[in-house]
This record gives sequence, C-alpha cells and structure tokens, in this order.
Amino acid sequence: ITSYPKINFNLIDALVYPNPGTSDLNVLIPENVKLTTFELYNSLGVLCKVEQFDNDHLNLNTNDLKSGLYFYRLRQGNVIVFQGKWVKE
Repeated sequence: ITSYPKINFNLIDALVYPNPGTSDLNVLIPENVKLTTFELYNSLGVLCKVEQFDNDHLNLNTNDLKSGLYFYRLRQGNVIVFQGKWVKE
C-alpha cells in the first residue's frame, strides 16, 4: 500500500511564470512560507524537476525539458499546498 500526500490546495498563493515559457520557470511564494518544495511532472506523471525553496523566489532552468504540458506541485512536508499546469513552448 502506497501512502498518498494530503491535499490542501491553495493554502498559499504562488505565482508561476512565464506561462507558457521556454528556457526558465520562475516561482514566487509569500515571504513567510517556509520549507516548501517545488515539483514539476511531465504529462506522463514522471518527476522532471524538484527544488527546495531557500527564499521566496525560485528560478529553474528548463532547457533540458521537451516542449509540452507539465504539472507542478508546491509541497510542505507531505501536504500539497498549491498546484497547477505549465506549458513549455
């Protein structure tokens, strides 16, 4: 049996831009939010990128990703606090 994360969508407001994007993906979260991880999955559900926030801004180089639809999650521990879609051109 696999355990699934608890989902509490929109516990935080995040800004993921540009969308659609090409070579960089930026994620902005509120300053007071701590211990947040960004996860990016391709359309098959394969984890492509995972980064821990050091501050309120994260910049990911996406040159190694193919064009297409991606799904992202912001996680605090085992709780998903924000999620959405991102398109790589």
